[in-house]
Amino acid sequence: MKALGPQFALLLFLVASNADGSVPDNYKGKPFRDATRTAGPQTIPGRLQAALYDLGGEGIAYHDVDQINHGSGELNHKPEHCEEGAPVAVCRFREAEGVDLSYVKKGADLNHPNMVVPEWQQLYIGWTEDGEWTNYTVEVKKAGTYRIVAMYSHTAQTIQFSLNNKPAASCKLPLDPAKQFPLQNYPGWIIWHIWNKADCGEINFPQAGRQLLTLHYRHGNNLAYFDFEPADERITEDDYDSEYRFGSRPIASLQGLDTDGGSFMSGRSAKSCSLLCAWATWLFPRIWFPLSPPLGMPPTSFH
Repeated sequence: MKALGPQFALLLFLVASNADGSVPDNYKGKPFRDATRTAGPQTIPGRLQAALYDLGGEGIAYHDVDQINHGSGELNHKPEHCEEGAPVAVCRFREAEGVDLSYVKKGADLNHPNMVVPEWQQLYIGWTEDGEWTNYTVEVKKAGTYRIVAMYSHTAQTIQFSLNNKPAASCKLPLDPAKQFPLQNYPGWIIWHIWNKADCGEINFPQAGRQLLTLHYRHGNNLAYFDFEPADERITEDDYDSEYRFGSRPIASLQGLDTDGGSFMSGRSAKSCSLLCAWATWLFPRIWFPLSPPLGMPPTSFH
């Protein structure tokens, strides 16, 4: 029997590498870019902006149940929905594409309580329907397991991620933030604009390099972004000895802080806390917000 030649050995290496995952050869989508976003694929670890899905159109970069962009291409063409100070490029972002996009508005998202306050002009996917999806070419800097932290509104439910066309992770949105506040005096559409940011699951990237990540979503949410943070880089309080750790390493400077089972997370240093904590962060910093709609809040949908 002849010895394996170098060409055959290279073929075996390539097959093995592909088994761990990479962008499928037949994928025709391209990383999003425009005049202001020229860096190429979004990176992991890091923040995946939902509105920056790939270029390529329906059936390649995304699937939407209709061809109308109900936010950028419809609602935001109304003068009152392109707020003063918001560039037209934000109001009508990707208006000709089928994915329904909009942005965080002072008159819809920032004039009432939120569990976590989004930034003004933050882009998001809205008008979501079952079976819709968006593709993202991502650059994974380091293989491993990552926590997924979602910035979302409304329905508590599970959405999915696939990696290189294979199921990869479930993202369980833990609660409906609109149910955490007394909203009986607000218009009905407000439930779509009360935001939360929460851990929703984990995903494993078997190898570094360029990958195809697909977000499969359902009816019931606005989706702004997902933070992917290394699973072992988390500052947590040990419930047994009240010792704060980064990964598995104790952090002396945090000793003596609260021992109620809360946790401090790495990355953007957001604190995760109980519902009582969420109420406190709403009540005290926001005492200027009455428990009724601000003057001028329209009864029509901002969805």
